[in-house]
Amino acid sequence: MVGGKSEERVGGGSERKALLPQDVALTDMVKKLNLKNNKKINIISMAKRQQSERGAAAARAPAYDLHTTLRGHERSVSSVKFSPDGEWIASSSADQSVRLWSARTSKFDKSLVGHDGGVSDVAWSADSRLLATASDDKLVKLWEAASGRCLITMRGHTNYVFCVKFNPQVSVFFFII
Repeated sequence: MVGGKSEERVGGGSERKALLPQDVALTDMVKKLNLKNNKKINIISMAKRQQSERGAAAARAPAYDLHTTLRGHERSVSSVKFSPDGEWIASSSADQSVRLWSARTSKFDKSLVGHDGGVSDVAWSADSRLLATASDDKLVKLWEAASGRCLITMRGHTNYVFCVKFNPQVSVFFFII
């Protein structure tokens, strides 16, 4: 709850600087954002409006407000993911790093560095303890979120790795070498 309103937060970063909003309220919010600098992450709050004097149609439309902007990547942001426990935000970038931020305070916590190519995607384990990264260096890496330490490097791809995902029903990360 923020200011008495229930809200959801959405984070996004883009190499092409493009968001594809589906409603007018989000389109207006996107127009207000400076999308020329694609090295930052804009966190937008979506608050559910209460019935007001403006009528039922206005009350049904979500209100979008810029919550905060996270800065720190040196190149384009490729992926932004909230941890399942809601405590952390992970962002991956063409600068070959993943940055971890507190979802509560928006403060930077640590960088996960170890790829030799841009990091295309990041995924959280269901318990929010581990992260997996996919990179242009043809590797998938498994990281411990608390320490920032790389636990496993998985080799075998013959081209860029674009995405990575944990199975949400399984607490163990399986892979084949």
